[in-house]
Amino acid sequence: GVNMGRYKYQETDFETLIENILRIEGDFRLRISSIEPDNFSDRFLNLFHDDKLAPHMHICLQSGSEKTLKAMHRHYTALEFRKMCDRIKTQVPDFNITTDLIVGFPGETEDDFSESANMCREIGFSHIHTFKYSIRNGTKAATMSEQVPEKIKTIRSAVIRDISAENKKKYFEQMMGKTQKMLIERITADGTALGYGENYIPMRLKNKDLEKNTFVDVRIDSIIERGDKSEVRVKQEHNNNCD
Repeated sequence: GVNMGRYKYQETDFETLIENILRIEGDFRLRISSIEPDNFSDRFLNLFHDDKLAPHMHICLQSGSEKTLKAMHRHYTALEFRKMCDRIKTQVPDFNITTDLIVGFPGETEDDFSESANMCREIGFSHIHTFKYSIRNGTKAATMSEQVPEKIKTIRSAVIRDISAENKKKYFEQMMGKTQKMLIERITADGTALGYGENYIPMRLKNKDLEKNTFVDVRIDSIIERGDKSEVRVKQEHNNNCD
Protein backbone atom coordinates (compact mmCIF):
# COMPACT_ATOMS: atom_id res chain seq x y z
CA GLY A 1 0.00 0.00 0.00
CA VAL A 2 0.91 3.66 0.24
CA ASN A 3 3.01 3.18 3.38
CA MET A 4 5.53 0.93 1.62
CA GLY A 5 8.18 3.60 2.23
CA ARG A 6 8.29 2.31 5.81
CA TYR A 7 9.34 -1.15 4.64
CA LYS A 8 11.80 -2.81 7.02
CA TYR A 9 13.05 -6.38 7.11
CA GLN A 10 16.01 -7.10 9.36
CA GLU A 11 18.70 -4.64 8.15
CA THR A 12 16.96 -3.84 4.86
CA ASP A 13 14.91 -0.66 4.71
CA PHE A 14 13.00 0.66 1.70
CA GLU A 15 15.95 2.55 0.21
CA THR A 16 18.21 -0.50 0.50
CA LEU A 17 15.51 -2.67 -1.05
CA ILE A 18 15.33 -0.36 -4.09
CA GLU A 19 19.13 -0.35 -4.36
CA ASN A 20 19.18 -4.15 -4.31
CA ILE A 21 16.53 -4.39 -7.04
CA LEU A 22 18.41 -1.93 -9.25
CA ARG A 23 21.52 -4.14 -9.02
CA ILE A 24 19.68 -7.04 -10.67
CA GLU A 25 20.96 -7.65 -14.18
CA GLY A 26 18.64 -7.34 -17.16
CA ASP A 27 16.65 -4.80 -19.15
CA PHE A 28 13.79 -3.74 -16.91
CA ARG A 29 12.13 -0.71 -15.39
CA LEU A 30 11.24 -0.15 -11.75
CA ARG A 31 8.45 2.29 -10.95
CA ILE A 32 7.49 3.35 -7.42
CA SER A 33 3.73 3.80 -7.43
CA SER A 34 1.51 5.24 -4.68
CA ILE A 35 3.56 6.28 -1.67
CA GLU A 36 3.01 8.54 1.31
CA PRO A 37 5.03 11.80 1.47
CA ASP A 38 7.75 10.60 3.83
CA ASN A 39 10.82 12.76 4.30
CA PHE A 40 12.75 11.31 1.36
CA SER A 41 16.51 11.40 1.93
CA ASP A 42 19.12 12.58 -0.58
CA ARG A 43 20.31 8.97 -0.73
CA PHE A 44 16.85 7.91 -1.89
CA LEU A 45 16.49 10.73 -4.44
CA ASN A 46 19.93 9.95 -5.88
CA LEU A 47 18.62 6.51 -6.84
CA PHE A 48 16.52 8.18 -9.55
CA HIS A 49 19.69 8.90 -11.51
CA ASP A 50 19.74 5.17 -12.30
CA ASP A 51 18.13 4.62 -15.72
CA LYS A 52 16.21 1.61 -14.38
CA LEU A 53 14.31 3.68 -11.80
CA ALA A 54 11.48 5.59 -13.47
CA PRO A 55 11.51 9.35 -12.66
CA HIS A 56 7.91 9.38 -11.47
CA MET A 57 6.11 8.87 -8.17
CA HIS A 58 2.46 9.04 -7.19
CA ILE A 59 2.74 10.86 -3.86
CA CYS A 60 -0.49 11.18 -1.87
CA LEU A 61 -1.28 14.79 -0.90
CA GLN A 62 -5.01 14.45 0.06
CA SER A 63 -5.35 18.18 0.84
CA GLY A 64 -3.41 21.40 0.38
CA SER A 65 -5.00 22.95 3.47
CA GLU A 66 -3.00 22.78 6.71
CA LYS A 67 -6.24 22.82 8.70
CA THR A 68 -7.74 19.93 6.74
CA LEU A 69 -4.56 17.83 6.88
CA LYS A 70 -4.53 18.27 10.65
CA ALA A 71 -8.19 17.22 10.86
CA MET A 72 -7.34 14.14 8.78
CA HIS A 73 -4.50 13.32 11.23
CA ARG A 74 -1.93 13.24 8.43
CA HIS A 75 1.69 13.06 9.60
CA TYR A 76 2.90 15.85 7.26
CA THR A 77 2.04 19.47 6.50
CA ALA A 78 1.30 21.14 3.19
CA LEU A 79 4.49 23.19 3.57
CA GLU A 80 6.58 20.05 4.09
CA PHE A 81 4.95 18.45 1.05
CA ARG A 82 5.70 21.50 -1.10
CA LYS A 83 9.35 21.60 0.01
CA MET A 84 9.70 17.88 -0.69
CA CYS A 85 8.41 18.33 -4.26
CA ASP A 86 10.85 21.21 -4.80
CA ARG A 87 13.74 18.99 -3.66
CA ILE A 88 12.71 16.18 -5.99
CA LYS A 89 12.42 18.43 -9.05
CA THR A 90 15.73 20.10 -8.24
CA GLN A 91 17.45 16.72 -8.02
CA VAL A 92 15.82 15.21 -11.11
CA PRO A 93 14.71 17.63 -13.89
CA ASP A 94 11.39 16.69 -15.58
CA PHE A 95 10.50 14.39 -12.67
CA ASN A 96 6.78 13.64 -12.90
CA ILE A 97 4.72 13.84 -9.70
CA THR A 98 1.11 12.66 -9.64
CA THR A 99 -1.14 12.64 -6.58
CA ASP A 100 -4.40 11.86 -4.79
CA LEU A 101 -6.72 14.58 -3.48
CA ILE A 102 -9.85 14.34 -1.33
CA VAL A 103 -12.47 17.10 -1.67
CA GLY A 104 -15.29 17.77 0.75
CA PHE A 105 -13.70 16.44 3.95
CA PRO A 106 -15.87 17.51 6.92
CA GLY A 107 -15.25 21.15 7.76
CA GLU A 108 -13.54 21.97 4.44
CA THR A 109 -14.39 25.61 3.70
CA GLU A 110 -14.11 27.43 0.40
CA ASP A 111 -10.81 28.90 1.62
CA ASP A 112 -9.53 25.43 2.52
CA PHE A 113 -10.48 24.13 -0.91
CA SER A 114 -8.84 27.12 -2.60
CA GLU A 115 -5.60 26.27 -0.79
CA SER A 116 -5.79 22.75 -2.22
CA ALA A 117 -6.56 24.00 -5.73
CA ASN A 118 -3.74 26.57 -5.65
CA MET A 119 -1.26 23.99 -4.41
CA CYS A 120 -2.24 21.60 -7.23
CA ARG A 121 -1.58 24.36 -9.77
CA GLU A 122 1.71 25.47 -8.22
CA ILE A 123 3.24 21.99 -7.88
CA GLY A 124 1.88 21.04 -11.30
CA PHE A 125 0.83 17.43 -10.68
CA SER A 126 0.41 15.96 -14.16
CA HIS A 127 -2.44 13.79 -12.93
CA ILE A 128 -4.67 14.07 -9.86
CA HIS A 129 -6.81 11.19 -8.66
CA THR A 130 -9.74 13.13 -7.20
CA PHE A 131 -12.01 11.58 -4.58
CA LYS A 132 -15.14 13.00 -3.03
CA TYR A 133 -15.14 12.36 0.72
CA SER A 134 -17.72 9.74 1.64
CA ILE A 135 -18.86 8.77 5.13
CA ARG A 136 -17.45 5.50 6.50
CA ASN A 137 -19.32 4.27 9.56
CA GLY A 138 -17.10 3.74 12.57
CA THR A 139 -14.60 6.44 11.63
CA LYS A 140 -14.10 9.66 13.57
CA ALA A 141 -14.76 11.72 10.43
CA ALA A 142 -18.24 10.19 10.13
CA THR A 143 -19.28 11.84 13.40
CA MET A 144 -17.74 15.22 12.66
CA SER A 145 -19.99 18.22 12.26
CA GLU A 146 -19.96 20.44 9.16
CA GLN A 147 -20.38 17.63 6.65
CA VAL A 148 -20.00 19.12 3.17
CA PRO A 149 -23.10 18.84 0.90
CA GLU A 150 -22.77 16.42 -2.01
CA LYS A 151 -23.47 19.16 -4.54
CA ILE A 152 -20.48 21.18 -3.31
CA LYS A 153 -18.25 18.08 -3.41
CA THR A 154 -19.23 17.51 -7.03
CA ILE A 155 -18.40 21.12 -7.97
CA ARG A 156 -15.04 20.98 -6.20
CA SER A 157 -14.19 17.64 -7.79
CA ALA A 158 -14.85 19.10 -11.25
CA VAL A 159 -12.55 22.05 -10.50
CA ILE A 160 -9.70 19.71 -9.55
CA ARG A 161 -10.24 17.57 -12.64
CA ASP A 162 -9.94 20.70 -14.79
CA ILE A 163 -6.71 21.68 -13.00
CA SER A 164 -5.39 18.16 -13.55
CA ALA A 165 -6.10 18.41 -17.29
CA GLU A 166 -4.39 21.81 -17.50
CA ASN A 167 -1.36 20.53 -15.59
CA LYS A 168 -1.08 17.47 -17.81
CA LYS A 169 -1.08 19.57 -20.96
CA LYS A 170 1.62 21.87 -19.55
CA TYR A 171 3.78 18.91 -18.55
CA PHE A 172 3.41 17.27 -21.95
CA GLU A 173 4.33 20.56 -23.63
CA GLN A 174 7.42 20.73 -21.40
CA MET A 175 8.41 17.27 -22.65
CA MET A 176 7.92 17.98 -26.38
CA GLY A 177 10.88 16.88 -28.50
CA LYS A 178 12.51 14.94 -25.65
CA THR A 179 13.45 11.29 -25.88
CA GLN A 180 11.92 8.55 -23.76
CA LYS A 181 12.18 4.80 -23.43
CA MET A 182 8.70 3.50 -24.20
CA LEU A 183 7.50 0.16 -22.89
CA ILE A 184 5.17 -1.46 -25.43
CA GLU A 185 2.17 -2.72 -23.45
CA ARG A 186 -0.44 -3.23 -26.16
CA ILE A 187 -0.66 -3.27 -29.97
CA THR A 188 -3.96 -2.44 -31.65
CA ALA A 189 -5.40 -4.09 -34.76
CA ASP A 190 -4.17 -1.22 -36.96
CA GLY A 191 -0.58 -1.65 -35.77
CA THR A 192 -0.49 1.16 -33.21
CA ALA A 193 1.72 0.46 -30.19
CA LEU A 194 0.50 1.80 -26.85
CA GLY A 195 2.51 2.14 -23.68
CA TYR A 196 4.25 4.49 -21.27
CA GLY A 197 7.54 6.35 -21.17
CA GLU A 198 9.69 6.30 -18.05
CA ASN A 199 8.07 9.57 -16.90
CA TYR A 200 4.64 7.91 -16.94
CA ILE A 201 3.50 9.63 -20.11
CA PRO A 202 0.97 7.57 -22.13
CA MET A 203 2.30 7.12 -25.65
CA ARG A 204 1.05 6.10 -29.08
CA LEU A 205 3.44 4.88 -31.79
CA LYS A 206 2.52 3.71 -35.29
CA ASN A 207 4.73 0.73 -36.10
CA LYS A 208 3.37 -2.72 -36.94
CA ASP A 209 6.76 -4.42 -36.42
CA LEU A 210 6.98 -3.90 -32.65
CA GLU A 211 6.36 -6.54 -29.99
CA LYS A 212 4.66 -6.36 -26.59
CA ASN A 213 6.81 -6.15 -23.46
CA THR A 214 9.77 -4.62 -25.28
CA PHE A 215 11.41 -1.21 -24.95
CA VAL A 216 11.84 1.23 -27.82
CA ASP A 217 13.56 4.64 -27.88
CA VAL A 218 11.17 7.36 -29.02
CA ARG A 219 10.91 11.13 -29.32
CA ILE A 220 7.75 12.94 -28.18
CA ASP A 221 6.19 14.51 -31.27
CA SER A 222 2.71 15.87 -30.51
CA ILE A 223 -0.12 15.90 -27.98
CA ILE A 224 -3.42 14.10 -28.49
CA GLU A 225 -5.78 16.15 -26.33
CA ARG A 226 -8.44 14.20 -24.46
CA GLY A 227 -8.88 16.28 -21.32
CA ASP A 228 -7.25 14.59 -18.35
CA LYS A 229 -6.81 11.41 -20.42
CA SER A 230 -4.55 13.08 -22.98
CA GLU A 231 -1.60 11.18 -24.43
CA VAL A 232 1.28 11.91 -26.76
CA ARG A 233 2.16 10.72 -30.24
CA VAL A 234 5.80 9.67 -30.56
CA LYS A 235 8.28 8.86 -33.30
CA GLN A 236 10.77 6.04 -33.06
CA GLU A 237 14.39 7.08 -32.88
CA HIS A 238 16.74 5.89 -35.67
CA ASN A 239 14.03 3.93 -37.48
CA ASN A 240 12.42 4.77 -40.82
CA ASN A 241 9.55 2.28 -40.53
CA CYS A 242 7.34 4.36 -38.27
CA ASP A 243 5.02 7.29 -38.84
